[in-house]
Amino acid sequence: MEQHVKERVEYLIKDVLYYHPDRVDSWIRLGKTMKELYHAATDAFAAVLGRKLRVETILVYTRKGEASAQKCELKLQLKRGSDGNDDEDGNFDEELDNLRNTVIECNEECGLLLFNVLQEFSLMKEVDLVHFPNLAFSRMIEQALAYFRKGMEICEGDDDANEVRFRLLYMIGKTLKKKRWCELRQKEMTDPEALDTAKEMAESFSKAEAAREEGDMEHALVHAFYALQGLRADLILSESPSVSALQLVCDHYFEEEKDEEEDEEDEEEEDSNNGGPTTTNKADKTSTNLKSSSKGVATSEDASSSNCVPDDTNAASPTKKDEILALLLDNQSDNFTREVNVTLARGWLALNIIDALESIPNEDRYFHPSRYVLARVVYWLSNFHNVLTHCGYKDSNISALVEAVEVRRGQVKMDGPSDAAARAVKEMAPLFDKRRPQVVAIWFSEYIPTAKKFEELNQRQMKYDYYRLKYWRFYIGMLQENMAYARLKEVGTWVLACKEEHDVISIMLGIVLQARGKVLRARLQGVMDTMRSTNVEVTATSESTDSMRPQLLGVDQLVDAVLKQLAKAYTYYLEVVDAQPRLTQVMEGSGLLLENAELPMVAVFFMGVTAYPSQMLLLEKDMVLMDRDFLNNVTVIKNALRRNELPPRIYDAEDREAWRKYLDAARSFCEEKWPERSGKGKVAKSRSRMKPSGGSTSETNTSQPAPDASS
Repeated sequence: MEQHVKERVEYLIKDVLYYHPDRVDSWIRLGKTMKELYHAATDAFAAVLGRKLRVETILVYTRKGEASAQKCELKLQLKRGSDGNDDEDGNFDEELDNLRNTVIECNEECGLLLFNVLQEFSLMKEVDLVHFPNLAFSRMIEQALAYFRKGMEICEGDDDANEVRFRLLYMIGKTLKKKRWCELRQKEMTDPEALDTAKEMAESFSKAEAAREEGDMEHALVHAFYALQGLRADLILSESPSVSALQLVCDHYFEEEKDEEEDEEDEEEEDSNNGGPTTTNKADKTSTNLKSSSKGVATSEDASSSNCVPDDTNAASPTKKDEILALLLDNQSDNFTREVNVTLARGWLALNIIDALESIPNEDRYFHPSRYVLARVVYWLSNFHNVLTHCGYKDSNISALVEAVEVRRGQVKMDGPSDAAARAVKEMAPLFDKRRPQVVAIWFSEYIPTAKKFEELNQRQMKYDYYRLKYWRFYIGMLQENMAYARLKEVGTWVLACKEEHDVISIMLGIVLQARGKVLRARLQGVMDTMRSTNVEVTATSESTDSMRPQLLGVDQLVDAVLKQLAKAYTYYLEVVDAQPRLTQVMEGSGLLLENAELPMVAVFFMGVTAYPSQMLLLEKDMVLMDRDFLNNVTVIKNALRRNELPPRIYDAEDREAWRKYLDAARSFCEEKWPERSGKGKVAKSRSRMKPSGGSTSETNTSQPAPDASS
């Protein structure tokens, strides 16, 4: 492939340098070839071309294209001033159209290349690989915007250029998003929410979506619509959005268009009612016009004081947008009432964003970014609903919003302690399907149509890895919050079974192991509290343990429960040990992760030794630990598990560090209890053979230990 690319570049360079320096097409092909070569090089992490040479090349062929355009325009003016025939004029008009399209393409390609550089540095910020000054970043943003805007100026008057306008407007919005990212990180700024740039972004995405609809473009082109909803979601989910930010969100309220069939049904219904609304319609109309939360503002006829209320079908209506704006613009109420109104508006807008995001899979079921944003909004709204239901302030409008959220959620109850996290996991389910070969069910596109030229930016290894890690971190975080240990273990096996040799897979393994460790420690703390409540701990001494065996019903069940938790902690510890060679290359805290895996195993083991000394015995080589400081050390270990102190500060009778000895004792017990887990021994199954006579049976190996039921 490299040889073919090299030959192609050499041919084009010879063509433009020696034979046809004014051939614009050769310059464009040269620029595109260089871009493809750059993509291949950076994806392989090999610096084939320097950034300066790459940008200079794209600028050179752009200037060549502009110079050629000026020459052709001059020729056209001279030709039109002469007495040429109409056919030649038509040919020159066609040539000018082609040239205009070429100039637009040049500007778009230049903008895409500069945006690609911006994207690389913004992706590398996560791992702090490259420090890119904000000043240089901002300057490159302005250059990219200049290219896209120049292309827009050229195609602005062309009614047939909807596809080009869609691409350019979408990329203007994407570049403005980079600009807003820089502005939000500036220490001194008059606009802390960067709302001016946000308004430009929303306008660009909105115009791009309008261009897509006017051009009747392909059904699955949802990028601009998603980008607009993503911006609205970011403003809603910010820590404390201002009223101006919420007004911007409301200005782009999602209103689902009715189908022609629905419109005809409505007309028929109106005709059947002789122009008068039915009782149901009156009830619906009444239900959508509640009084304002403001006590001092007048009647529902005043639009500025009306409040929005739930619609069981959640269908968008023009009045709902007006009512939300009225809540935000209510300046006649006291501070508390205005705060309540803003809170209500925020909740209704979140519901509207969810409706918008849920419509995207209907057009493109494989468009994965919308599922991530949808899960984030659902998570926020679930916590928001929980706050509203438990707040002391009761109001009919708050009850209406709570009811609307409950209607949307349905009657399905989520498992686990965190309802919000469980619902977010449910929204992310299509991206984590075990039937797919990928750990995260996203993949590169084999074919990118012209209308999706900007999708080349996402078909890069770095961007692909960014998506995978972002989705993975959020998904694992939700599972951790919901204490879904079994699911964490399951998705962890997907990572271990993945054959892709890439450091991203190792990073994903470290993330899921960390989450499993936190959930395991939280569960073990619950077990410790349960054991304390049963009051079955006894003092362990060197005397015979038969006399102090706890005489409580269900002791065997309690011992089995401790062994079950110990088996889980031991299995987790072994997995972390096995993963250490992979994690040390990509994870700074790999050693800390190992210490976090050691502590639960040691704590559970010695908790069982002290609580049930006759059922869980130390090995003979570890009996020396039963000195005068033994019980104090066990208490320190258990407290360290509760407080997450690593490693526990414990000492033996001679005032020497004893942690490693306690760790070795717990590990030795587990290796003997479950030898098949550590690979140091496997339980052999007894086999019997039928002798020809059929009268006798083969001997079984009675000395072989049986598998432990608690494992």
